[in-house]
Amino acid sequence: MASTSFNIIRNGGELPVIAIEELRSLVKCEVLIKGEAKEEAYVAAIDRFNKACIQEAAIIVFCESEVDIASVLLYVQKWNIEFTISSGGHSYYGASSTHGLVIAEGYSVVMGAVNDTGIAGLTLGGGTGMLTGQYGLVIDNLLAARVVLADGRVLEASAEKNPDLFWAIKGGGSNFGVVSEFTYRIHKQNGDVYFGILIYAPDKVDQFLELAKTFYKIVDASAGKLAIFAFFTRKLPGVLKAQPMCLIFYDGPEEEAKRLLASAYDLGPIAQMGGMKKLAECTETNEQVLGPPTHQRYTTSNAQLPIDLDTDVLRTLIQDMDTIFDKYGPAVAPSKVGIEFRSYNKSTSIPIEGTALASRRPAILALAEVQYDASISDSTMRAEVKSMVDKVRESIKSKREGPKDGAYFNANIGSGTEKSNEMFGENLPRLRDLKRKYDPDFIFRRWYPIEPATV
Repeated sequence: MASTSFNIIRNGGELPVIAIEELRSLVKCEVLIKGEAKEEAYVAAIDRFNKACIQEAAIIVFCESEVDIASVLLYVQKWNIEFTISSGGHSYYGASSTHGLVIAEGYSVVMGAVNDTGIAGLTLGGGTGMLTGQYGLVIDNLLAARVVLADGRVLEASAEKNPDLFWAIKGGGSNFGVVSEFTYRIHKQNGDVYFGILIYAPDKVDQFLELAKTFYKIVDASAGKLAIFAFFTRKLPGVLKAQPMCLIFYDGPEEEAKRLLASAYDLGPIAQMGGMKKLAECTETNEQVLGPPTHQRYTTSNAQLPIDLDTDVLRTLIQDMDTIFDKYGPAVAPSKVGIEFRSYNKSTSIPIEGTALASRRPAILALAEVQYDASISDSTMRAEVKSMVDKVRESIKSKREGPKDGAYFNANIGSGTEKSNEMFGENLPRLRDLKRKYDPDFIFRRWYPIEPATV
């Protein structure tokens, strides 16, 4: 019998030993208990993409069936235990971590921009990937799902069955239940793709920003095949100012990609690499992409810029990142400012009210990502990044198409400080009504929580 007890009850008090034994009797899957589990298994279970968000969970349940999920949901309500859901553990701000109980669903597929991103959070938050320009967001390719509700019921959600729940989970995140099964529309991939990187000297920042003003038009004219990811970082040794880098993805031949982006090649990169690759190879992660193991703590935030790009806004953001580099030195070495240029013609063809995800206007995503080691406090970095991105958001307020539309395509790259009305915009009232229908006791509340509407 377990001898461990935990202070993880929401209203205070310890979870008694008998409760832990009860959990083990309810499920047929693996249950790890802090202090009892083998250290290697426990450490792996609480590990997260963002090391700043690791929390020592008291209990981790590796659910293997809908019955397991339903049993655990009823159990945490009975004992009033703080809990969260973890799929790929890729939340930047810790939505998949808790000191209480973790419902673990460890499935992942190659769908996002990196191949260790979990399937569930990516999908339910909206989801972008290399093929978004051609086929829309991940939720635009979701055909059906099975959802375990807080009361233990399992519902199929699709255009034909429980369509209101289907609408809600397409952008509403984990606010309505635990999704145990996804059914997606798939697309035939015709051959290899071009994947290239251009690196420029720091003195090319201004020229690159002027060139970047044309990128959206180029991307938009490519029938969704082209995506450009620009970064400003101090990647190379000895560089004292942020330097531009340009990552190019093109679903077609190399010569076509280079013709479309001839201006970027003509700007005179100091280094270039790339070639034809399998699609899955473009999302592979390694130390060159993620940075050294010592720098796996992240704080990030983002803003959607109007497509008539204001280079002064970006220039200020890059200068602020240079200040971070100068202030903290090697401790923040892999940090960067990023700008994403994708075609959103496909995803914006769906009206705002078409799914719970409110943000479907054409936009350019700008993000500040500070990546640091353990010598700096997480709160310090969060404050730095918030200050940087708040400037950007304030500067573009007057150019937003409307005050009610949401802020992100996928909230997993948000800072976690944004409010639900910022996330869901004009769709929030309907979401609150559906929350009252499917989760009236407000059990699911870890990810941009939606409060049930009052009667």
